[in-house]
Amino acid sequence: MDLQVDIWTLVVAVFTSFIASWLFYIFIDQRKKAIKQKISELELEEQFLEKISKGNIELLRTAFLFLFFSLGISFASISVLIFIQIVPMPQLVKFTITMVSVGLILGASIMCFSFCGSLLKLKNLKDSKSKIQFKKNKLEGKLD
Repeated sequence: MDLQVDIWTLVVAVFTSFIASWLFYIFIDQRKKAIKQKISELELEEQFLEKISKGNIELLRTAFLFLFFSLGISFASISVLIFIQIVPMPQLVKFTITMVSVGLILGASIMCFSFCGSLLKLKNLKDSKSKIQFKKNKLEGKLD
């Protein structure tokens, strides 16, 4: 009886260690994917800063694109919010439309603040690029 318990304990321990190893491998793989995603985001940010620093015309086009797109989303969402206050609708529909509209307005404001942050980084382009490069090198060091 004692031998059966020891064998059973050994089997459970081996099985548990295989499961733990598999979960650890999945965790490491997901972490590597997340780090690679952050590196690609940093590269895109660096390219974006380089692109808008090269010329005022490109900067103005991009700025107006962001501005008017954000304003369009905001005005459309506000119009829908006013519309649902005037026209009687079921409460569930009103709630759903309100949440979607608030989400769109929040997304437009995040987009504007993100672009504003990029423009502020242009004040000190060399420092911003060196910070991005430092972050990128640090993340690449984690991959090794």
